[in-house]
Amino acid sequence: MKEILVAHGGARPNAGRKPGSLSRFNREMVERASSGGDLPLDFMLEVMRDESLGIRLRIDAAKAAAPYVHQRLSAIAVDLTTSEVTHEEWLQSVA
Repeated sequence: MKEILVAHGGARPNAGRKPGSLSRFNREMVERASSGGDLPLDFMLEVMRDESLGIRLRIDAAKAAAPYVHQRLSAIAVDLTTSEVTHEEWLQSVA
C-alpha cells in the first residue's frame, strides 16, 4: 500500500496576508474612524487644549498624543576624559 503524506501546519510559501496589508478588522476600524470625523489623536488633542479640564488630565492627554505627533529623540552618547590641570594651564588652553 502506498503511504500518502499530508502537510499539517507550519509555514507555507505565499500563505497569509502580505506584510503591511490591513486585516478585515483593521480596515473596518480605519473606515469607521475616517467616516466619523474624529480620530483618537484628534480627541486627545482636544482634551489637551481644553482649559476647563484639570491640568493632570490635560498632561496625560499630551503624553498620550506626543508619540503620534513628535518623533522620539535619540540618545546622545558622550565620551569625556578628565585630567587635572592648573588654573594657568587651563587659561592657556582656552586662550
